[in-house]
Amino acid sequence: MSGSGVLGAVLAGGASTRFGSDKAAVMIGQRTMLQHQLATLATAGVVERVYVGGEPRPEVANARHLVDVYPGEGPFGAIVTTLGEAVRVSNDERAIDMIVVLAVDVPLVTPLTINRLITAVVANDATLPSDAAVAYGERDHWSCLAVRTTTLNTLRSQFAQGTRALHRAFSSLRVARVACGEAELLNVNDPSALNVITA
Repeated sequence: MSGSGVLGAVLAGGASTRFGSDKAAVMIGQRTMLQHQLATLATAGVVERVYVGGEPRPEVANARHLVDVYPGEGPFGAIVTTLGEAVRVSNDERAIDMIVVLAVDVPLVTPLTINRLITAVVANDATLPSDAAVAYGERDHWSCLAVRTTTLNTLRSQFAQGTRALHRAFSSLRVARVACGEAELLNVNDPSALNVITA
């Protein structure tokens, strides 16, 4: 699948209560963490990119802001929002078959991992294709995954029934697992984790 059939989404609307400030605006080198994640998607060949949640960011020129339809409902709401947008684009403009989701606070994820997630969804036996692929190290890391747009109705139904935990939401789908080093999936939950990354 080419990058033109994938919508890349950085989840940027979390409250960042443990971190103490807006994670998306935190600097890593010469750019914000949000810009860093969008660049990772671009380097992976994902042509169309959005950032979901929060406010529009004037400093971001290479992606469009997507309003989270379910603000305050965690990453699952943002994923359902992104799937809905991908289906809308497919109906109105051009075919989008898959979304790739990257949380703003896992800045060590590589473009190679993004490509491996996409490949894990499309490369399986056509008689039993995967619906999604998730990165895992010592456990599944739902902050980094690829999801087919055909899952929208199933996931939207799970959301409507009150499910918010991603492992439960995806339990009825065929999910491939892409092995990564646990260090690559380090989550920047607090300033000390950021210090480890920047060091």
